[in-house]
Amino acid sequence: MQLTTTTLLSALALLSTSPARAATLEVTGISLTAPNLAAAPMTTMALFSLGVHEPTNSASPEEASCSAYWDYRWIQYPMYWKDCTPSSYQYYFSRFSSYDNFELTVKHAWDETNATGTFHHERSARGAITGNNGECVQGSGAMYSCNWDAVTLDVYNDIVTAA
Repeated sequence: MQLTTTTLLSALALLSTSPARAATLEVTGISLTAPNLAAAPMTTMALFSLGVHEPTNSASPEEASCSAYWDYRWIQYPMYWKDCTPSSYQYYFSRFSSYDNFELTVKHAWDETNATGTFHHERSARGAITGNNGECVQGSGAMYSCNWDAVTLDVYNDIVTAA
């Protein structure tokens, strides 16, 4: 897309009329249920789920729920973007050391139309998920159960472009 003076002025107008942009994103209800591979090597499925709360504006959903199963025989963790509900939110593990030591990245993309035009928003945030801000316990059988009530991710990418 070619940038024009009108496009730039429209983008500036959008930024000046938009509410303050959040520098953080709140992830709630993180849950990881995963096998203890040493105790049960044939149990290979893990479940990861989380909720996202991001007060933005009326043009975008403020909440999402995300979950995914993965099979340790083929892939150790969600390395690629996984869709949430609604699919304007996605997540992946940008680093995974263990069940209670990984980095989570969440991306939110949406379009907004206002009096100055149509704009595409994309916001990405990431943060460390560790045993210091949650709890992992050996559950019944050979499963670990890890839970975090809420974790704040830092926004590192917040882009608005004219559509």
